[in-house]
Parts: sequence; structure tokens; C-alpha cells
Amino acid sequence: MSKQGLSGTRRLMLAIAGGVAAAAVGQFLGRSMRLGLGVPMLGSLVAALPRTIILAVVAARADRFGTLGIAGFAEGAVAISLGAPFPLPLLTATLSGFAGDLAWAVLPTKPDWLRLLPTGASLCGARLLAALAFLTLVRAPVQSAMAVVWAIVAANLVLGAVAGIVAAAVVRELKRAGVIE
Repeated sequence: MSKQGLSGTRRLMLAIAGGVAAAAVGQFLGRSMRLGLGVPMLGSLVAALPRTIILAVVAARADRFGTLGIAGFAEGAVAISLGAPFPLPLLTATLSGFAGDLAWAVLPTKPDWLRLLPTGASLCGARLLAALAFLTLVRAPVQSAMAVVWAIVAANLVLGAVAGIVAAAVVRELKRAGVIE
């Protein structure tokens, strides 16, 4: 196998592993909090930081457009297999992955935090905006007051940005340890 093919296979496996890890965080941490407290979209807020750190590190390691979209698709597929209602997790995770890919692709390469901060915010913000758009499209009632929903969206954007900064620190340490070139 050529070095380029092996590199592409590794990126694909990294994206899938990142998506599976993000799904595990989202389903087990986020879903349990949402179900336990009964507040819609709370699960996304609780899982935002750890899920986004995982995906931001994947983006930095792979450094290729499409990696976060693939990770999002894998995340959505795993979430559905764990009992999440079809098609919402597949749509939200995939769309947020591609939003993260776009942010990653258009920003300068150095320093890492300057690229990861908006990438993390895009991952979190697009996820909730996609969920709201889908719920509006199917006319499912949003069960919280709209002010609370928009506050959760704003909090997700902030948490995504913080996750990007934390991921930049993780990436810096992984580079220092020689795990990432």
C-alpha cells in the first residue's frame, strides 16, 4: 500500500474513532443528563465540552477537509444504534462536522488555537442550529421557552470555543510528546 493510501486509511479510521468517542460522550453523558433533568437540549450542553475536545483533536491530527464530516456521520450512526431517534442525530452530527470542517479549512494554520477556537464553536453551534431547523421543519414543538433555547445555543457556542482552546493545549502536548507531527 502506498504511503499516501495508508495515510488516508489512518485519517479515515481516526475520523471514525473520533465519531464513536463523541457518540459515546453524547449518548451516555448528555442523554443521561437530559433524561434525568427533563430539559430539552440540556444533554448537548453538558456533552459539548468533552465531545468537542475529542473532535477538535481529531481535526488537528488529520488536518484534512472532510474529516469532521466523516466523524459526524459516524457519531450520528452510533447514536442511532444506541437508541437515539432517527434521523436527528445523523443530521445534526454530520452537519456540525461539515461546519467544523469549513471553519478548519478557511482559517490560517498557525497558531493551533486560532484555528481550533472557531472550529469548536462551529461544531457546537451548528449542531444546535441544525436541530432547531429540523424540529421547525417537522413542526415538532420546542418544549422550552425560546429564550432558554437560544441561551443554550449561545452557551454551546462559548463551550465550543473553550473546547477549541483546550484542544489546542492537548494538541500542543501531543506534538511535544511526538504523537502528532
